Amino acid sequence: NLEYGENILFNLKVSWIDPVRIRSLTVVGNKKMVVFDDVSTDKITVYNKHDLIYQNMSIPKLPYLNLKEPLAEVFSRFMSSIESRQQPISASDMINTIVILEAAEYSLKHSGKKVQLK
Repeated sequence: NLEYGENILFNLKVSWIDPVRIRSLTVVGNKKMVVFDDVSTDKITVYNKHDLIYQNMSIPKLPYLNLKEPLAEVFSRFMSSIESRQQPISASDMINTIVILEAAEYSLKHSGKKVQLK
């Protein structure tokens, strides 16, 4: 579990041995909930708050997505960065990702101990 401030919680489950491949992300806000499911044909589903009273979860809104193959998109961005002579990803973004992964590993090795990041 990751906490950002007082009001943002993030639950992450990662498993190399779990036979069920789930690639989803759910973001819950005050007015809507968005579910991204990478293995579904409907990648993004948006629910309105009034639908979340559990009376009618069967009326989601499915926005149109112009889907591109992820590896091709990464390659395209990489080539654009070479042509424009700009750095594709900032070093600070990469460092922040590594810091979070290391903290998660430390927490896992210490029975779920909370790790404070600055």
